[in-house]
Amino acid sequence: MSVTIVATGAEQVIAALEVFKLSKQRAILSNAARKALAPIVKTARSVLPAAGSGSSGFNSGKYKKSIGVKQVSVRKTGPNQIVLLVGPRPNKFKWTDSKGKVRDPYFYGIPVEYGHVTNGVKVPAIPAMRIAYEKHKNEAITVFTAALWSKISLELQKRARVH
Repeated sequence: MSVTIVATGAEQVIAALEVFKLSKQRAILSNAARKALAPIVKTARSVLPAAGSGSSGFNSGKYKKSIGVKQVSVRKTGPNQIVLLVGPRPNKFKWTDSKGKVRDPYFYGIPVEYGHVTNGVKVPAIPAMRIAYEKHKNEAITVFTAALWSKISLELQKRARVH
């Protein structure tokens, strides 16, 4: 599932951000977005089953722990754009299965979310990300806006003290 939020009419935000260097703009945006996405991560983790007995990564809770926010680099993003992904993060909480094969929770997101068949047995879906997104999508926009203005205000105050 991919969700893109485009804020239109954000001239005031853009004007406020342009006071800062590009790296600071991205840091401010990233900070606000991470705060907005935190409830989605928390809910997605809570929907997944608790760690049970067994040595597989899913049963040991490593898949659940891997759910988080990852910022990715996209060459075509503009100065006031960042890309953050919510889901299993790559290269986090890897495990080795009973056959000695290294497993990465990153590759289990779609089978867990939509269900799959293993050894002829249908494993039901656990739609953690969809549930979390639907529950918090409106809240995330509100939190993002508040956190963004709060961070811009804080950085402007810091800047005023220095100059």
